[in-house]
Amino acid sequence: MVLTGAGVSVSCGIPDFRSPTGIYTRLNEEFGLDDPQQMFDIEFFRETPELFYSFARELYPYNFTPAPSHAFVKLLETKNKLLRNYTQNIDTLEYVQGIERVLNCHGSFATATCIKCGFKCDGKDLEPDIMSKQIAYCPQCNDRPKGPSKVDTRSATEILLGEVHAGSDDDDDDDGEYGVVRGIMKPDITFFGEKLPDQFDEALLADREHVDLLLVMGSSLKVAPVSDIMGHLPHTVPQIVINKTPILHFNFDVQLLGNADDIVAYLARRCGWELHHERIPGGSTESPEFLSQGIEPVDHPHSPVTIAVRGASDDDAVEKPLVVPEHWHMFPGAIVTAKDLLVATGEAKVRLAVDSSDEDDLSDDDLSDGNLSDDDLNENESVVEDIEDLEIDAAATDTNDTCQ
Repeated sequence: MVLTGAGVSVSCGIPDFRSPTGIYTRLNEEFGLDDPQQMFDIEFFRETPELFYSFARELYPYNFTPAPSHAFVKLLETKNKLLRNYTQNIDTLEYVQGIERVLNCHGSFATATCIKCGFKCDGKDLEPDIMSKQIAYCPQCNDRPKGPSKVDTRSATEILLGEVHAGSDDDDDDDGEYGVVRGIMKPDITFFGEKLPDQFDEALLADREHVDLLLVMGSSLKVAPVSDIMGHLPHTVPQIVINKTPILHFNFDVQLLGNADDIVAYLARRCGWELHHERIPGGSTESPEFLSQGIEPVDHPHSPVTIAVRGASDDDAVEKPLVVPEHWHMFPGAIVTAKDLLVATGEAKVRLAVDSSDEDDLSDDDLSDGNLSDDDLNENESVVEDIEDLEIDAAATDTNDTCQ
């Protein structure tokens, strides 16, 4: 069983959601959303589809091609090794790659449905509106206003409060009334507030009886219920993750850290399989160009990494020897920080922030102490707790640097 997330499509040019340069960060900066997830909230969409359509072209898979990671999943299917590919992605690159045993957990742009009457159409029918940043109206409801659709120029906060800029023409009758459900076409992407498709539960119930290995690729496993898949599988099933950063809130048997495309090429070669892709040097893992690169995991550090950890004053500083866990195998591009090692070695606890309300419990001191970064808050990622008095002395260690 393969579970893929946004990380496998980043090399295709599709932004991920939670990284410092990902979709949520851009939404916060460009639209001033207090919670970037509002862009993908079904009630917010009903009220203000203008916002979604002003950004949808950034996600629409009109000119992207699959990565070596997609080709590896297809290779598993060709070798009759793939039980099913559960994907959190909405870019449909699995279909472009030709993967047949795939389930889009969060839907995709492949089809669209009217939120008012239920009319369905091919996702391609929305492409002109998406690319021109205009709302796609239902042809049956005929609610399209006279003249071209306009992207709302108000800030997200003003839209939520129902405010209108003085002197603007946003209150024209042609634009409709906010709060009234209009015949708007919505890509069949599962928004927050919507249930996952029934086939997700049905497939998982059937697959759990046959799965012999779980391979997670390019996912931070922060969004339920897809993140709950691990808990539904028998404990005897080995679990491997391929990701740039360690996953700290689940106990994987093996963590392969680095660029996913490099790691899958390495795995294919170790399995004795030939993986073909134009982005692989020489076009395949059997080419002289690829073999000459010798992609291998970096040497595993045998000696502890020593970092300085201090309390309220420098006098309380102590040195902490931290060992990289043996089940972490790092490839070029892996990002492992001292905080990761603190959590992995039990020096700090970790919890998963399941919703934005968890952020209210975090004080400014948490940020200034270095226990949490701004990215932790923006990404709604796992956060370190119960180490309020600890601070990592960045001057004493380079373990915050990327492992190259």
